[in-house]
Amino acid sequence: MVKIVSYLKSLRNLNLIYACMVFTCLVFLMLIALTFNRAHTSEYTISIDPLANYHIDSCLFEQGRVRVVGWAFTLDNPNILNKVFVFKNTGERIELFSAMQRRPDVSNYFKSPHAYDKSGFDASKIILNQNDYSQEVEIISLDKKGEWYAAKYLCK
Repeated sequence: MVKIVSYLKSLRNLNLIYACMVFTCLVFLMLIALTFNRAHTSEYTISIDPLANYHIDSCLFEQGRVRVVGWAFTLDNPNILNKVFVFKNTGERIELFSAMQRRPDVSNYFKSPHAYDKSGFDASKIILNQNDYSQEVEIISLDKKGEWYAAKYLCK
C-alpha cells in the first residue's frame, strides 16, 4: 500500500513538472508571436511628389488578416525598397510585414530589362478586428537620393 501511495505522489510530481513545462512553452510562444507581430508606426519624411509607378494586384481584409500584393518603384532605382502600411479608423498608420517578389513582367512592361524585377511586394499582417481598419493602404518607395514617395490606395 505504501508503494502505491508513493508511486501516486511521484506521478503527481511528474504531472506538475509536465504542466509547468507546457505553461513555460506557451508563454515563450506568446512572447515570440507578440514580438514579431507588433504594430510598427515608423514615421518617414515623404516627398511632396506622389509615387507614380505602382499597382495593387490584390488587397484583402479578411479572416483576421490583411494582405496586399503589387509592385512599386521610383524611376531609375534598381535598389527598390518598398514599405506597405494600412490605416486604422483612428488614422494610425500600421506597417505590414513585406517580402520582395520578383516581377520581371514590370521590367518588360517598362522596357527596362531587369531594372524593376525587384519591385514586387507581398505584404501581410494578422489583425484582431477587421472593423478597426479603414481599408486604406499606403505604399512608400525609396529613391536613390534617400527620398520616400508615397501613394494611397483604397481596398475594395
